[in-house]
Amino acid sequence: MNELTSEQKRLILENKETVEKILNYEETKQEHYDKNNWRMVWDYGDVGCDYRPLHKLYACGVLHLPFGASGKLKNYALKDRRGVKEFLIETNGKTTEIEITKNEKITDELPDDLFNIVSGYSDIKKIFLLSLKSDKPVHILLEGPPASAKSLFLMEIERLGKASVILAGLATSAGIRDVLIDTPEHTIIDEIDKVKDSQDLSSLLSWMESGRIIITKNNNHTEIKGKGWVFAACNT
Repeated sequence: MNELTSEQKRLILENKETVEKILNYEETKQEHYDKNNWRMVWDYGDVGCDYRPLHKLYACGVLHLPFGASGKLKNYALKDRRGVKEFLIETNGKTTEIEITKNEKITDELPDDLFNIVSGYSDIKKIFLLSLKSDKPVHILLEGPPASAKSLFLMEIERLGKASVILAGLATSAGIRDVLIDTPEHTIIDEIDKVKDSQDLSSLLSWMESGRIIITKNNNHTEIKGKGWVFAACNT
């Protein structure tokens, strides 16, 4: 297997408790999986870990989806279990500083295998690629029934390392506003139909139309400018 990148090492250390739970689950259950001729897969409920770090660990390549995804259920596994285990042993009890270069954080070139995990939908893949390669933001909204690869498309965008993810059903309006204030290059919003706050929607629309966020506090107005793409999904 390839050596872990500094970005992967950083995320493993930041989410060490979660990664250790995953590693323990896979090593403990491997014999059972082998006896039944099953391939190792799990979701956060099986492992008993926080689901929130899993998106980032998948996006940077620490986790993968052996069988793809179905609806909201993501069947993960460690991509390089031995490499992760060796890194955890090496850094156990040590203060480790990880230097991350700009090229590892943000890759201007799109991966050759981007969207390969999605079966079919060649026309939608083409639209995404045209959007990502555009000099100016081209936003995309995916609307469809559950288990129609919407979340999988959004998860692939996360792999680019430039994305801020919003789960609209769980986020507060202040949380969404705070994300936009950071002017992310790619904003991913799942379940966007659950965003009901008018001010929140107004801020999002302003960002999408003009790349501007205006913050008003104590009669003071602050304008933040940037350029970013918004990719969102909702159920029909």
